[in-house]
Amino acid sequence: MFTAETMTLGESLIISMLGVATVFTCLIVLSLAIMLFSRIFSLAEGGSKKAPAPAAAPAAPAFDEESYAAIIAAVSEETGLPLDKFQITSIKEL
Repeated sequence: MFTAETMTLGESLIISMLGVATVFTCLIVLSLAIMLFSRIFSLAEGGSKKAPAPAAAPAAPAFDEESYAAIIAAVSEETGLPLDKFQITSIKEL
């Protein structure tokens, strides 16, 4: 195919595109194989298994009114919003 010492620009572009096409074709075949094996293994495993129930969330610590008021005041100060423009729905200890 190539008898000259150097390749032309067109020949080098063709070879580059063939290489890129080969890589992407292999990637597509691998992804299809992984999806196929995943379905085969899930059916063989008994796909009707129920998922385990999620663990219960830990109980939130109770805040007294003074702590709640201090948190609201800090949020108001940091955001620059008046107290009637926002609402705190939950407080989580970090």
